[in-house]
Amino acid sequence: MKKDTSPSGPTPRPDRSNVLPLKGEIDLHVSPAVTASLNAMIDNKPERLVVDLSEVTYIDSAGLAALIAAMQRVEA
Repeated sequence: MKKDTSPSGPTPRPDRSNVLPLKGEIDLHVSPAVTASLNAMIDNKPERLVVDLSEVTYIDSAGLAALIAAMQRVEA
């Protein structure tokens, strides 16, 4: 499977700063970048935060853990 190995990691779209589009495989190697992007977005305290998983082909336990940790941080 093809991995998204962009060095900058996932980034919010400039026109929709509350949407984090993810694509490819979200695994142990990509999840730290996902966590960093989500934390930066959460720090801005948007009214609504959307994680677009429509182009994700695979997500492992590390990827799920990153999403769950972000959800728990938002709820706290």
